[in-house]
Amino acid sequence: MIPNRRFIVSLIGTNPLPAFITILKNYHENTKIFLIYTEYSESNVGSKIIAENLKVVLEEKIPGIDVSLMKCDKSNTRIINGCIKDLLKCIETLMDENKCELILDYTSGTKAMSAIFAEKVLHADIENLSTYISYVDDNQNVILEDTKLIGKSSIVLVRDAVRNMDVSIEDVVRIHGYRISNPVKENMDENNIRHIDGPIVFENNIGNRISADEVYLIDCKIAVCFKSRYFGMKERVGKLKMELFEYKDKAEKLGGNRSIILYKSDCDEGKKGLLLRYLKRDYEFEMDKRLFFVNEDESFKDRIKRMYV
Repeated sequence: MIPNRRFIVSLIGTNPLPAFITILKNYHENTKIFLIYTEYSESNVGSKIIAENLKVVLEEKIPGIDVSLMKCDKSNTRIINGCIKDLLKCIETLMDENKCELILDYTSGTKAMSAIFAEKVLHADIENLSTYISYVDDNQNVILEDTKLIGKSSIVLVRDAVRNMDVSIEDVVRIHGYRISNPVKENMDENNIRHIDGPIVFENNIGNRISADEVYLIDCKIAVCFKSRYFGMKERVGKLKMELFEYKDKAEKLGGNRSIILYKSDCDEGKKGLLLRYLKRDYEFEMDKRLFFVNEDESFKDRIKRMYV
């Protein structure tokens, strides 16, 4: 029996991972996907390429999946409202006579897009269409789901949602525009954590390369492992700071702004505290949950176990 018609709308920003998780969690055979992107401009990096990368990976993972891209604006309320109007009209034409569902993932949209889309979709007055909104909260590692139907709100742990998803490390780096370019094997350990032993080389479509010592996949987040180039050299904290900033940038290119960085260094605890303080001061992200130091006598695998097992 074919399930009722379902529509999933994802606002695409610089990090496509929340959309990837939401789509894989909610997709069934009678689903239509809309990826809402913004164009590049002097004031906006744009997300069309990111939406296109996500579309390619989804079409390879789920043969026959129906994915469309739709352009919007990051802040112009008139254009955003017009985009929503066109979207809902399109969905009405695609509905069948049975009860249908519309799920909006607004995690990665701009503040203006997310606020307007969530309000309009949640209260869309379309006969036989139930509407839901979904937000992937990376800080709490939960998916918040809500509907205007009383008693239907829910909180789902990301770990529970992705447990049965067949998501590989390469899937995640490919939706961010990179691929693995050297012959390596992805393995699954006894705790069901995917990992690749290094060195691993990643490359994007214009030939830019990133190397890492090891990579792990934890609840669909990439954990990228780097051993300091200054190991055994007792280098000053200034050089370690610049190196760590470089590794942070590389990890985010591979896995987005919630990727995890494991940094193996023989610097003392005082320097580690300074490095963490520098990253917390210079970036808005919660580095306490993203940056982990690995002791000189500890393996990356053992550090991962201490963190997540």
